[in-house]
Amino acid sequence: MADPLQTAELARRLQETEAELARVRTRLRRLESSSAVQLAQALVAGARDPRRAPVTVPREVARLAKRWRARGSSAPLPLDPPPPPAPAGPPAATAVPADRLAARLAEEYAVVAVPRTRPVVAGVLPPSAVAEWQQAAILTVLRPDDALAVLALAPPEVLVVDASAGASGPWAHLGSWAAPERERALLALLSAAGELGARRVLCGAAGGWPALQQLFDAVVAESDAAAVLAGAAA
Repeated sequence: MADPLQTAELARRLQETEAELARVRTRLRRLESSSAVQLAQALVAGARDPRRAPVTVPREVARLAKRWRARGSSAPLPLDPPPPPAPAGPPAATAVPADRLAARLAEEYAVVAVPRTRPVVAGVLPPSAVAEWQQAAILTVLRPDDALAVLALAPPEVLVVDASAGASGPWAHLGSWAAPERERALLALLSAAGELGARRVLCGAAGGWPALQQLFDAVVAESDAAAVLAGAAA
């Protein structure tokens, strides 16, 4: 059972993510109007349904090209009024440029050109585990700087968090007091994944992270992809 102090601290951190999530949703609405991001979404949809891709992808590219030409040199109007000043507290995540986000999505899905027989997984993973997961699933590797945006634009079936991701790489020190911004990013990811209906699976924790385990739909002791996917389906 989680310690009461840990539970209270976790509840406080969850509340802190609500304001950041609201700001991220505002930025996402603006990103979704970007032609670059819409092109990446069309590529993702084509990768997930290769049989229809030869029809849907060129049609979407033509539509976006027509819209881009119609705009000419006029500046696009903002979708939303400027957000109110951020409340005091942890700084908000830096907005992700649309062209960079589109490149990330295209990079993740560009090689998927066969009928989908593997689950769609978004992963908070150590670098050493990426190759194995790419063989077992259609994988999107999440990074702290753009994880929420990528998750929203390419929703997974399963969100996998490997506790060993905190040992090195972009998620270094996750689960420790050395990098609280990593934990805030993870809490926001878990909340967003729940809203999207994705299964949230923690693996390789070996009894650690007691306060966070309650936020996952499944906890698997092993870290290998096959065992984790079996645990996610249970």
